[in-house]
Amino acid sequence: CLCVCITILVENAHRRIDDTGLMESIGDSSNMVDFFLYCKEVNTAVANSRSLEQDRLVCIVTANDLAGVKLVGGSKEFRTALSDSSKLSVDLYPNVAGPT
Repeated sequence: CLCVCITILVENAHRRIDDTGLMESIGDSSNMVDFFLYCKEVNTAVANSRSLEQDRLVCIVTANDLAGVKLVGGSKEFRTALSDSSKLSVDLYPNVAGPT
């Protein structure tokens, strides 16, 4: 099984992630959607390659650790990009999509 953990590390556990600053720095939120989908594509390619090499099905487990991200307030664009990429990945990667 290929495990993917998306996490954001901070030096001080009491600090919040600057999701608003992040989204402002990348410009269009579609860039963040593209990045999340790119990560899914890379992980899918690795899982497919390992499945062929090992002659067994390799699955992908993804966990999003959003500690420090403001789910209420903060950047609506970040939350929307995360949600939109998840919805798109269901259609783009139907064999690896699972419960969210």
